[in-house]
Parts: sequence; structure tokens; C-alpha cells
Amino acid sequence: MPKPPTRNPLYAQVADYVMQQIAAGNYRPHQAIPTEWQLAKKLEVSQGTVRKGLDELVFKQILYRQQGVGTFVADQYGDWGLFGLVGMFEKESHSVFPKSEVLSVVAVHAGNEISDLLHLRAANPLVWKVLVLWRHQINTVALDEVFLPYERLQDLNRRQLITRLSIESLLLKEYEVRLNHLSCMASVGGLNAELASVLKVSAEEPVLYMQIKKTDANGEMMMLKRRYILTRHYQLNLSANSIV
Repeated sequence: MPKPPTRNPLYAQVADYVMQQIAAGNYRPHQAIPTEWQLAKKLEVSQGTVRKGLDELVFKQILYRQQGVGTFVADQYGDWGLFGLVGMFEKESHSVFPKSEVLSVVAVHAGNEISDLLHLRAANPLVWKVLVLWRHQINTVALDEVFLPYERLQDLNRRQLITRLSIESLLLKEYEVRLNHLSCMASVGGLNAELASVLKVSAEEPVLYMQIKKTDANGEMMMLKRRYILTRHYQLNLSANSIV
């Protein structure tokens, strides 16, 4: 396996700037980022420094290069993969990608169900519970309820999450944990009172429910994500074949 590029504060400045632009939705999956010359001028550093900073993100597979073409944003760290959403009454299936708002990051006791799903062995263990709200234009479109093992991520906090493209990219960049997809189940149902209150809809509101489980590189359970997609304005674009 290749060694990561040498860490340097100036290189980190470049990498962090690009990550912030990705997180803000300014650089989308498979979109070319500005050239090294443009970034060097913007950040007032040399092109060599920019190249080293981008090398870090290429190494972590957040970016990829095409020889003679440019440097592009990889898709696998976006929270919607290639799915995106399409308007209920749109004639074309062009995907839109909602923007996220991290509502809370709290440590809670897992309970039996979450413990079983995350394969946690301790009695009544702590887990991180992360709530992420998704909006497109003026519409609230989805809510994520994410559970992560507390013991492996004890210093996790909301500030970390709001500066990253996704939980996956945060785990990779900050904790060197690469997530692998394990399973995804989907169904149509309603909401419990707590989640309905967060989404500001009734508990009878129909939602597309997705439960996604991911492991680390060693096959250990690392993340349980429950995504609730409101179906009044948008539907999931299943013409793509990527998993969130």
C-alpha cells in the first residue's frame, strides 16, 4: 500500500480548503476542481504546495485525477452516493442533491436493538447518535439518524461534522477508518413522534425508510444509518446504481 504524503501545515491548508468547498456543495461528485494554478493564486501558496495538498486527498480517495484532464471529486464520500433526488412531477430524471444541516451529536445508551445491529457486546453501551437534516431549496426532504460506536470515536463532536463532506469522509480523514458497505434495506412507512417533530410533519406522513449498515476495513460494524425521506416533493433516483 502506498504511503500517505508527508503532512505539512501548508499542505493541510490546501486540503482543508478543498474539503470545505466540497462540504458546502461548491464542488460536486465528478466535478473538476479549480486548477493548481487557480488554487495557488486563491490561497497565496505555490503550485507545488497545492499539488502536495491535493495528493493527500487523492491518496484518501476523496479526489481522483485524470491524466491530461484534471482533478475531480470522487462520489463515494457524498452522503447520497449517485442517487440524489428527483422532483415528483419532473419529466426528466436529473438528480438534485440536498444540503445538510447537522442538528445534534450526542452520546446515548444504545439499547438492545442498536446494540444488536452494531454488534456491541458491552451491557447498555454508549453510542453516538447523530441527527442530520437535509433540505433542497425551501423544502425539508430527509432526516438521517446515524449511530456510531462511542468507544472508537470518543472525541467526536458537531464541529468536526459540519466541516466535512460526510460522516464517511470525517472517519477517513480524522480517524483513518475506511467504511465498506454491508447492507441496505428499504421500505415505506411512518415516523415515530420524535422524528416527526424534528421534520415538523405528522407521524402519519409517508416516508421512504432506508437502513444502511457499514463496516470498517476489518469487517467490524462501524455505522448504522437510518434515512427517512419525505415523499411529498421528491423521490429517490433509483436509475443510479450507487449505495449511500
